[in-house]
Amino acid sequence: MLKNLFSITGLLLLFNSITMAQSVCESTAQDILNGKNGEVFQKEYDGYTVNKTLLNSADFLSFSVKVVLGNWCEDSQMQVPRFMKIMYEFPQFRQISVTYYLVDEDKQCADPEVQALKFGYVPAFIFYREGKEIGRIIETPEGSMEAHISKIIR
Repeated sequence: MLKNLFSITGLLLLFNSITMAQSVCESTAQDILNGKNGEVFQKEYDGYTVNKTLLNSADFLSFSVKVVLGNWCEDSQMQVPRFMKIMYEFPQFRQISVTYYLVDEDKQCADPEVQALKFGYVPAFIFYREGKEIGRIIETPEGSMEAHISKIIR
């Protein structure tokens, strides 16, 4: 019995140390689609048709993205699933590092690094190349999501 208690305690400590390495606000695409208001996100994801002509292989330069969203926010519920589907539809984009951060209705997160991103509205898609910010999409894209992404990553 005592041996089992130590094993469970060890597993809990290991799990706690693994999860502490992530931001407390960090989420995954799958968690967003399955989480609070997930049915709204999933419906938008399923119903969106990606315009593949606006992004071509020349656009697949190395970049990463941080996405700050609120699962309560209508713009997030519309734009984030579209972004996810674009990232999925292009095999080259599946290698791109995308980090999702959930914030509360006050646009707050307990992680100071997320707050340091200085976003005033959600969703905020912040694009980086070689560690330097190269552009943002705030709330809604200019034109389509594909066109705005293409403009930023070129």
